[in-house]
Amino acid sequence: MQVTCPSCRYRTEREVIEGEEISCPWCERRFKPLPAPGEALEPPVAVSSVLPEWAAQASPSPPKRRWPTFSATFSTAFILFWLGVILFMPARSRWQETQDKANSPPGLILTAQGEVLKVVFSPDGQRLASGGGLYQPRRWVGGEIIIWDPSTGQSMLTFSGHPEKVVDLDLSPDGKRLASAGPDGVKVWDRITGQQLFRLHMPAHQEPWHVAFDPQGRRLATLSLTGRVAHGRGPMAIELWHTPPTLAEDRKAPLLSLPFEAGSSDRLTFSPDGKHLACGRDNSVMIWDVSADRQGDAAPVRKIEGHTGPVRDQVFSPDGKRLATAAEDETIRIWDAATGQEQLCFDSPREGFRGYRAIQCLAFSPDGRRLAGGKAQKLAIWDAATGKELYFLAWHTGTITSLAFSPDGKTLATGSTDQHIKLWDLAALEHWTEAAQERE
Repeated sequence: MQVTCPSCRYRTEREVIEGEEISCPWCERRFKPLPAPGEALEPPVAVSSVLPEWAAQASPSPPKRRWPTFSATFSTAFILFWLGVILFMPARSRWQETQDKANSPPGLILTAQGEVLKVVFSPDGQRLASGGGLYQPRRWVGGEIIIWDPSTGQSMLTFSGHPEKVVDLDLSPDGKRLASAGPDGVKVWDRITGQQLFRLHMPAHQEPWHVAFDPQGRRLATLSLTGRVAHGRGPMAIELWHTPPTLAEDRKAPLLSLPFEAGSSDRLTFSPDGKHLACGRDNSVMIWDVSADRQGDAAPVRKIEGHTGPVRDQVFSPDGKRLATAAEDETIRIWDAATGQEQLCFDSPREGFRGYRAIQCLAFSPDGRRLAGGKAQKLAIWDAATGKELYFLAWHTGTITSLAFSPDGKTLATGSTDQHIKLWDLAALEHWTEAAQERE
């Protein structure tokens, strides 16, 4: 008959005599089996008659123990390990950020309310203007303009420039006016009071990207997307406007229009004498002669080619003899501005993944001896004559979008998507670098 142990529930087939006490072969507990419904126990028989048969039968072997694949102890340790990692990494990141900033190069840190997309010094170096916006899920809000005192880091004036974001801004040569571009158009402000002086009349479908005053402050150049983008290319236009408008009609129509088509186009740069205007177009840079105040369209007088990737920024040297360009091919090139001949070519810093090493923005120092560039979150400074890398500095946690030297060349401002502006003290940078090398 089938016998089940009441303790461990181990089952076995064996013959049982009524009233007999048996031992479980698995847990060794002794018990008296009860007959199952419909079954009867064997009547008692002589021991001598069953002993030989009982001895001949081999007792059934107990089943093997099956251990769980993951024990409770291992599972608990596994969960605690990853919980520790999750809690430790943010704390480690905050600690590392604190250490990096404590050991960062000397200079003031300015904090905006949103991403900083452009920084520019006033001609006397007494003020710094910044523009940007706060990016919330799937949209920009609160395009603010801030006027700073770079000597103290204090905000002197803050006002809303555009409903969404400020994509670009520039200060007039006299420092009294500020031009800003946003998705809703181009506006000109009083830099001291923040009052809007006027706005340029543009078609509703036209989206301005960049603005730049000429060195004399008489004209304002704008770069805009003027139509729909198809197959990665779209119609663009550079327009020159009188500033301030002498007549009400002047602000409704540009003085000069320079249309072109491009897959990518970034930045506007006047030559120091105001006679030429440079703009990137795909893998090249176009230079127009804008010395004459005339109505109508004009073709570029020079096209500088050599890059194998889209040009991200171009800037004239202070004497106007050279033009520096940075492109997605991860090179920086310096050209003769008059002839378009390449004078120097050097690579951006090799740090990082290929495709993420390109310099996004450039600036010449006022003496023309140094060239600065923003590469992702880091700042690079080169000798402009040789291309030798002088400094490669890390501080920002977001992409550097804009940089500007102060007129005296002692400070370099960098704006970033991390909502900070870093004012690098270039005079103390050499001593800090030597001290950092000694610490290592």
